[in-house]
Amino acid sequence: MNELAIVTVLWMKQKVDMHSEVNVTVKAEIRHLGTITESLHKKSRSIDMWAIIGTVFTGAIISYFEIPQLFKNKCWREISVFILLLLVGMTLSILLIKDVTIPNPLEWITNIYNPFTSFMERILS
Repeated sequence: MNELAIVTVLWMKQKVDMHSEVNVTVKAEIRHLGTITESLHKKSRSIDMWAIIGTVFTGAIISYFEIPQLFKNKCWREISVFILLLLVGMTLSILLIKDVTIPNPLEWITNIYNPFTSFMERILS
């Protein structure tokens, strides 16, 4: 919705620039729409910040309850795997919050096995 509002504002602004005889109220409405879209962007950044803080806080709470028991039992490999998986999960969550495109691992596997598959098809056909 934010992107649509921005495109609409830019389109209307371009139309106003092309026609200088457009009345003042239309120009005022366009400025008002511009301020609305700016405030929407600020709010979305604020929501992203709170989502990231919540993700980190959740990871800290999980660690608080899990790691002391592992230390008590001296499970060093389990601790390292736990921390690694927790960090990978939190990193992926933060990247999703920030709308970063994460590549699909299935595409990597397909690209790796594609030459082998075509080779086997040539042999068997």
